[in-house]
Formats: sequence, C-alpha cells, structure tokens
Amino acid sequence: MSIRKTVTAMAVDSAKDYLHERLEQLKKLDLDKNGIKDVDQVTELVSRAGEKVKIAMESTDFPKLASGLEQLLLGAETIRSSFDREKVGQACVELSACLAKVGKLLQLGIAEVKSHETDN
Repeated sequence: MSIRKTVTAMAVDSAKDYLHERLEQLKKLDLDKNGIKDVDQVTELVSRAGEKVKIAMESTDFPKLASGLEQLLLGAETIRSSFDREKVGQACVELSACLAKVGKLLQLGIAEVKSHETDN
C-alpha cells in the first residue's frame, strides 16, 4: 500500500512540476508580437472588465430589479391562468393536422398542374 502512495505522490509532484514549468513559459509569451507580454495584457483586460462590472453593480438598484422581476413573474402567472391550456393544446393539435392536410393537397395540386403542363 505504501508503494502505491509513493508512486501516486511522485506522479502528482511530477505533474505539478510540469504545470509549473508550462505556466512559467506562458508568462513569457507575446503571441501578438506587440512587445507586451500576453499575461500582462490579459491581466489588464480582466482588471478593466472587473472595474466596469464593479461600476455596473454599484449603479444597479437591486430593490427595483427584484420588484421588476416579481412583476414579470406575476404577469407570467396571470397570462398562464388566462387561458385553458388543455383547450389550447387541442387547438394546436387540430391546427397542425389541418395544416398537414392542406400541405398535402397543395403538393397534389402542384403535381397535377405540372402533369397538365407536360401533356400540353
């Protein structure tokens, strides 16, 4: 059992060392060749975005937001309770069947017109 633990510990250490080396190499990259290390560019971009998010969060009126969301939910419930879902479902099934039949009749009509055109 201790051999297994030792091998596992060695594998973890090896993987950790490998990732550390790769991270150090990544810190040196300048893929867009603009003279600024990519890690510095990413840090700047994330910091700038974080600052904008912070400003947005500070300017948000959460009580109003919560109230608006509550109104939306109440409105959705009112809409849902304003019609009979079973009857609407039945109407949709019937409408679908009707449209399928109309489509089939249109296809037959088009085929008939094409048939007459080739006969003439």
